[in-house]
Amino acid sequence: MDWGWIARLFDPYERQARIAPALLMSLPVIVTAGAWFPAVFAGAQLASGSIAAYLGIAIIATLARDAGKRVEPTLFKSWGGTPTTMLLRHLDSTLDVTTKLRIHALLGARVPGIHLPTAEDEARSPEAADEVYASAIAWLRERTREAKKFPLVLTENIGYGFRRNTFGIRGAALWVTMGTLALNIISVGWTVGLNLSQVSAPKVLAIGIAVALLAFWIGLVRESWVKEAAFAYAHRLLAACDSPFLAENASPKARTKKTA
Repeated sequence: MDWGWIARLFDPYERQARIAPALLMSLPVIVTAGAWFPAVFAGAQLASGSIAAYLGIAIIATLARDAGKRVEPTLFKSWGGTPTTMLLRHLDSTLDVTTKLRIHALLGARVPGIHLPTAEDEARSPEAADEVYASAIAWLRERTREAKKFPLVLTENIGYGFRRNTFGIRGAALWVTMGTLALNIISVGWTVGLNLSQVSAPKVLAIGIAVALLAFWIGLVRESWVKEAAFAYAHRLLAACDSPFLAENASPKARTKKTA
């Protein structure tokens, strides 16, 4: 068993971007199991029930990460490219010209062996320009991973990771939620019929959570929801170009010290 997964609970990205989507998907099953089979999470069965829940969430967290990664290229293609690359393009008007040129200048000065395309270069060879932008962003991403120096970048990255991974498992989560809701309704009808006053509070809670999550998966988890977070992260990552910490990380002295 990978007990290192417990340690990763304390990592904010792991906890919020990967485990949270897994919890959202597994929550109706866990609550339903507790409502209909309370012994599973009580007394002598508590340990085995908790381990089963742990294993399920761990597996779904991994699947959520993989699903998010798989759906990402399709999302980027439908948007016209990766958000960071799109913001760096001269033809894109999301950033004002002054800000865009300043970011180009900062990246051009700090990224070794790279020359940011001019508007003419980009118009002449858009694909080549995008490759340069992607290389510059890869350099920038690696140098903004320190949470203490770039907390806002981490926050937006977590937000995007959560939405992307949640969107990635949306189809499976809908089936799980609808199936759980149907089973709860059928089981209640089978046991108490129309005498709803006999339905216990845990069973009502299980149905209520399934209905709320069904509304969440259908009404909120959409491509536009992911896109909003992706561009928020892209804006924050590019804004890090102005950080004095980035200048420290990019300097030859800082690189030598870190290597030593």
